[in-house]
Amino acid sequence: MALIPCPECGRQISTLATSCPSCGCPVGGAAPGQATQQSPVAEPNSETGPVPPDPQLVKQLEDLKAKYDGHTLRLEDSAVPNFLAIIRLCSKEVTRIDLVGNDWEDRHIQQLQQFPNLRELAVASGNLLTDESLAHISSLQFLTKLDLFLVDPSSKAWLGFQCDRFTERGYRQLTRLGNLRFIKLPRPDSLSPESRSKVIAMLQQALPDAFIQ
Repeated sequence: MALIPCPECGRQISTLATSCPSCGCPVGGAAPGQATQQSPVAEPNSETGPVPPDPQLVKQLEDLKAKYDGHTLRLEDSAVPNFLAIIRLCSKEVTRIDLVGNDWEDRHIQQLQQFPNLRELAVASGNLLTDESLAHISSLQFLTKLDLFLVDPSSKAWLGFQCDRFTERGYRQLTRLGNLRFIKLPRPDSLSPESRSKVIAMLQQALPDAFIQ
């Protein structure tokens, strides 16, 4: 009899078990003499590359003033009135969101909780976002990358927006995001040098595996 980790809680369980005795997660155990059956896992195809997005979905999002490439959903000010409709269309597909413009508010950041597969978030917005937005971001527990200094991917130029209403107290809420591996803070003049140093030290202590810039 061999032992394997439970896919849900990580406890070591027998390969013959049909469920984890600790958390009850079904594991598809096998009878003696039989191999344990595992679900097939899709492997990336290096020849064909990523699966392209559904053209119909892309067109629907374009009609709502949103851009989607199968990975990143880019939303500018023109998409603000359509935000809820955009969420209904693609909330399960999107893994990265770029929010750009002056019209995004704290209430819009709160709606990001409806994207269950969101792993990367970039925000380049104006003066409407407050520490409340950082509180909402701190609830995105699967987030691995947070960029608050968004640069245009083609020109490499800063997009001209900054989150300058965020405070040390607001940034402290990001310490809850244990999966974060990259954080880019807004441009230096959005905080005093002393405050910025304190924020970086605080985040580095709480998130030792994250690269903070």
